[in-house]
Order: sequence, then structure tokens, then C-alpha cells
Amino acid sequence: MGTWLVRRDSPGISVEETWDHLGMRATGSHDVIFDEVFVPEEQAVDIQPAHVPRPSELDSKGVLWLAVLLSAIYDGVARAARDWLLGWLAQRAPANLGAPLSSLPRFQELIGRIDALLLNNRVLLDAAAEGRIAPGRRPRSNTW
Repeated sequence: MGTWLVRRDSPGISVEETWDHLGMRATGSHDVIFDEVFVPEEQAVDIQPAHVPRPSELDSKGVLWLAVLLSAIYDGVARAARDWLLGWLAQRAPANLGAPLSSLPRFQELIGRIDALLLNNRVLLDAAAEGRIAPGRRPRSNTW
């Protein structure tokens, strides 16, 4: 018994689009099917023998993993927003400028700051996932 991190592109994983509730269709809460998916031991978050009772409350390790997993969702959203912005800046070329907005130093600086924040976020997430940040310890970082 255990908790595992499974790569979405692992062979044997498929998504069955079952979610179609009015007003919540865009949430995309479909069923994920695991068909003989091999998951290496290094992707284990927590492994316990089946006969060991599971605690009813999260311990500090569980809280840390929950924070990492939820933060990873927001990291993905932020990266998708950055990618969308890059595409929009490259395509948007005002007539009076005669070039895409991405050619302006101000927008290049902005993208650089966004990239710095995303890199900072990734380093902190990786450190927490690898256990280099102790539960209860607040990591500090300065981006600029």
C-alpha cells in the first residue's frame, strides 16, 4: 500500500472523458484509467505494508506532500499562462509599432521576471519533493 507519483505520459494511462456536469464541464474532472502501469520505486511518496493501519490524520510528511502536490498544480497553471502570454506577445503587432509586442524591452524584461519566478518555484518544489525542506520550515528566496 502506498502513495505514488505517476507520470502522465506513462504507458497504460488513459483518460476517459466522463465529466459533463452543467456549470462544471470546464473543470475536466474525468476518470484516469491505469492499465498495468509500471511505476518505479523512486516515484513512491510513501510505502507501508498492507497490514499496517493507516493514520486517520495527515502527519507532517503527508502535509508536506499535500502542499507539494497542490503547489505543482498552480505551478502548471502559471507555466501555461506564461506560454500563452509569450504566444500573444509574439502575434500582437500594433500598426503604429510595426513589430510584435515581444520585441519591446519592457515585455522582454517582464517575461524574464516571470521566468525567474517560475524557476524559483520549480527549485522550491523540487527541494520539497526531495525532502530537502523540512516540514514546518519556511523556505526563503529572493527573486530580485
